[in-house]
Amino acid sequence: MTRNRTPTEIEVLTDVTQVILDRLPRDWTGRVTREPSFAEVRPDLLLEIAAPTGERLTLAVEVKRNLEPREAPGAARQASEVAERVNGLPVVAAPYPHTMFAHYSSCSNF
Repeated sequence: MTRNRTPTEIEVLTDVTQVILDRLPRDWTGRVTREPSFAEVRPDLLLEIAAPTGERLTLAVEVKRNLEPREAPGAARQASEVAERVNGLPVVAAPYPHTMFAHYSSCSNF
């Protein structure tokens, strides 16, 4: 029996970036900053999305290779702390455990 391997954090980071950017309308842009530093806080990814009207939104993404239910609040807290600093939305990204399909969800309520 062959087992699917758990993706690396870099693979999850690359996948979530691609999933989001691929779904933007053609005239929108996305700018990626990996592991920016803010004093004591270091998010895995900041993704700034810009509409043609000039409106911008920043996603503060915390990536986890494995995300156990007990770890979800801490990951959400990390993403939320960064999101507050950049006036953005927090996102936690992790592979879906049952199929290893890249399934990503936001930890914020839109």
